[in-house]
Amino acid sequence: MSKNTRRHTAQPTPNPEQVAAIRRLAENGDIEQARRRLAALRKSFPGFKPLLGLAWEIEDLGDEPARATARALEWQQASPNSRAAVEAVCDSARLAGFFMLFARAADRLSEMDGKAGTALPASIDNPLGTLTPEQALAMDLSRMHLDDNNTAAAIATLQGVDHPSAKNNLALAWFADGHVRQALAVAEANWQAQPNNLFALGDIVRWRCWLKGMSPSVDLKAPLQHAVPLRAEDAIAQVLGLRFLGDEAAVAQAWAKADRAAFWAHTTRDQRTVFQGLQDPLATWPGSSAAWLPRKWLDAYRNALAAHQVLNSALLEQQDQAFAVVCDAHTDYLVRVIQMGDEIGRHLAFSVLKERAKHQGEAVREALISLLKSPAGSDSMRMDVLRWMTEEDILSKSTPVDVWTNGEIRTIRSSGWTISGEPLPSPFPPEGTELNARALTAMHEGHLTLAFDLFTQLHQRYPEKPSPLANMASIKEALKHNPQAIKDLYQQAHALAPDYLFARCGLARSLAKEGHLEEAESLLVPVMDRTQFHSSEARTFLMTQYDLALARGDRQLAAQLEQSLAVLLDGE
Repeated sequence: MSKNTRRHTAQPTPNPEQVAAIRRLAENGDIEQARRRLAALRKSFPGFKPLLGLAWEIEDLGDEPARATARALEWQQASPNSRAAVEAVCDSARLAGFFMLFARAADRLSEMDGKAGTALPASIDNPLGTLTPEQALAMDLSRMHLDDNNTAAAIATLQGVDHPSAKNNLALAWFADGHVRQALAVAEANWQAQPNNLFALGDIVRWRCWLKGMSPSVDLKAPLQHAVPLRAEDAIAQVLGLRFLGDEAAVAQAWAKADRAAFWAHTTRDQRTVFQGLQDPLATWPGSSAAWLPRKWLDAYRNALAAHQVLNSALLEQQDQAFAVVCDAHTDYLVRVIQMGDEIGRHLAFSVLKERAKHQGEAVREALISLLKSPAGSDSMRMDVLRWMTEEDILSKSTPVDVWTNGEIRTIRSSGWTISGEPLPSPFPPEGTELNARALTAMHEGHLTLAFDLFTQLHQRYPEKPSPLANMASIKEALKHNPQAIKDLYQQAHALAPDYLFARCGLARSLAKEGHLEEAESLLVPVMDRTQFHSSEARTFLMTQYDLALARGDRQLAAQLEQSLAVLLDGE
């Protein structure tokens, strides 16, 4: 071997089956698992560049064009002469609407083909002010980083970029990073310099409320209402801002004016769809919980939960409490999140208020009572709040409460029941408990014939227990079998255990269908004085009372019971 001969150590590579398994996960739609498996593999093989291409594939298959663009750029930076990497940037940037990134990637492809690239314009028209190509590129990169949950990179990219749209994104990046005061400062200065920038004004409305409550936000209603939107995003921000302030009349007026604007001819279908959806006062707020709460905090919350293989109520409560320590949003803002946010946003905002109620009871109480009376949000959300307030004795169970429900203010009195969702203790030994669980699962999943067979086996093994008979009768009711057969089963169960609620209620329903209303109602009398129920018991009792009310022709009582049943079902 000559002195000039070099020894090359082969770079370790992953097992091809490992790579194929990750690709299959992504192709089957399990994007999160594919991401996790790939991240672990990249730690073991940091220099293996094909994994960068696989990272792009995963995001592309997951229909995440912004994140796919980020992965494609990482791939291109590591392999600048890879045509596949440049094509990936080109394809994903086009899908994500990152037009400057797309143009640069397309130019690079032309260069690889030995062709002259397309000359980029010296400036790009924008209603908020002309953009230079460098500013447009920074805008694309900042949007990409925000969608990729990389707020630090978005902030760094936008520093020093002097354009209203760039500053809009910088304010969003500061908010996503948890710096609400900094976000508001950027947005306020941006709007003062460009009063038609309704995108900034919409953010100011919310972030003022975050820091100081609704009063400073209400001061912005007039400029928000009377400004003329220049772009689709401004029209959307105007409608959302007025809705946040609770003025649906102003929302309707602003929506109607903007709907006729000329700029819709040059916007995306997605923007038009979002705007059209906002005509409905109960429309879901566009975007995810990150529109309401800092993405950095949400990611920390999700990651903390994901670190545990098994979730339970204690772990969830622990993380909720940790979030409440971090979240400094004003109570007025949290009420708005409960009314208008998505599921996780509502959950976290309510969790913060629950913690605050321990120390700021009266302030939280007044805010939640206002929430109950407001038409904003869903009826089920208001009933959830009412239920919690009565359970925690923030409201007395005996005190009538005004609640907006079914399109009007109604006075509701709590039933005074204590309802538990904890599993009922099994009446069977271990082997019977397992068979009972299988039967209940089959019944809940709609496999009624299988469930009936399993409950029959359970009854044969434990003839002294009433629940198999009651469940067999319940299945026959669902299948609309012979009424006498149903009644016989309920009678047998009731004879075994007269205090067993499911048998007592089932027998009452059977008697009512036969016209024996007095006898049916007498069966329910001993239950009337109960104050503690399992949720399934309460549901069965209310359904039975509802059936008896209909049998008597008492439609008013039936409607009240139907409402109580709906509240209970929402809580489950």
